[in-house]
Amino acid sequence: MKKNLFLLLIVLLIGISLSGCLFTNRMLLGISVNGQGTVVKSPDDQGKGYRKGSIVQLEAIPDEGWRFVSWGLDGQGATERITVKMDKSKSIKAIFGDGQLFVPNDFATIQEAINIAEEGDVIVVSQGVYSENLSIKDKTGITITSTDTKNIDVISNTIIDGGNNGSCVTIENSRDISIKGFTFVNGSGKEKSGPGWSTEYTFGGGFYIVGSENVRIADSLVTRNGSGNGTYGSAFFFADSGVTLVENTIFENLYAEYRSSLGVIYAIESTLNLERNTVRNNISNSGILYAHECTLHLKDNIFKDNESKGSFYSRGGALEIQGSDAIIEGNTIINNISMGDGGGLHYVGSGSLYIYNNTISNNLARGYHGGGLYISSSGKVEISSNTIDGNSAPDTGGGVHIESGRIYINDNTITNNKAYTGGGIYINTKLTLEEEFI
Repeated sequence: MKKNLFLLLIVLLIGISLSGCLFTNRMLLGISVNGQGTVVKSPDDQGKGYRKGSIVQLEAIPDEGWRFVSWGLDGQGATERITVKMDKSKSIKAIFGDGQLFVPNDFATIQEAINIAEEGDVIVVSQGVYSENLSIKDKTGITITSTDTKNIDVISNTIIDGGNNGSCVTIENSRDISIKGFTFVNGSGKEKSGPGWSTEYTFGGGFYIVGSENVRIADSLVTRNGSGNGTYGSAFFFADSGVTLVENTIFENLYAEYRSSLGVIYAIESTLNLERNTVRNNISNSGILYAHECTLHLKDNIFKDNESKGSFYSRGGALEIQGSDAIIEGNTIINNISMGDGGGLHYVGSGSLYIYNNTISNNLARGYHGGGLYISSSGKVEISSNTIDGNSAPDTGGGVHIESGRIYINDNTITNNKAYTGGGIYINTKLTLEEEFI
């Protein structure tokens, strides 16, 4: 009897040992879900695990009103069905969206969320430093936002750091893109290839936007961008695009001394709307906003304490506009300096120029002409209801220098400006002058 019990005990121990071996050879597959939906496994292991090397089909099925976005963790791809080889135990997450994609909860990086995003999606980014050079290409109708676009603490602590490794954000061939509530720093820009573009310099330290329409950037801080080798648009570069900037603060972007650094905001052949931005304490070779053959609407912005300091050929302590149609209304343009002409604004071209209800004060043209405004135009120019005060130039036009154009000046207050000739206004063309206080 004792012998039989002993043999039975041996058999039981062997069985337990074998079952343990079999159990340890089972690969576990853990499934988690973000959002609302389910995942179907085929075959279904009922939680017991799979033999090593087994092939499992997974299908993500979103609930009504939701869509499948992507697989995460050990799962890859954005198609609803994937095949998983159980060569080890795995954890796979299915991400379902109702139009909102969360970083880093759903996606580790902002770029991952951009790659997945479809028209109408909103990418919501939590506070943190994201060392990324974002690329938005061939996209329509996506929004990228911080968690609170009106809270300066949130904005200051939701940071896109370009790492001096290219532009913070590149947008190409896209439309209806909205970005709001971030701080953009350390963007060095990217090369722009093609006829007429030098590869010696970079373009768009903070933002490089080409061939895109209805791009809106709002409620953000853009600072310390640009390259020591020279950057066209240390903060923003726009070409063949339609862009709106609203309620941003653009400040202390980088300047490459003795190199070509045209514009903190550089726009060419684009439509540009600026509203309620503060552009301050920037340095450029020529023009803090440099626009060439554009359509511009600048409203209720502040341009202050900026400098164009390259040489006597540097122009536009705040604004350098060439060959463009421009409406400039309700802006405050103060304490800007140009090494050349146009301490506040330098305009040359054949477009129409309307300057309404601005305060243009205490600007300096170190070179020769136009402490507040320098205008040389073959188009229509109207200057109305502005306060032009305390500007200076060493030669002509302390307040306003008008070299050419069809000029209409009405209801301005022009006071306390200084120049060798024409302290208030210097005119070298025909004009209509009404109701001025000079």
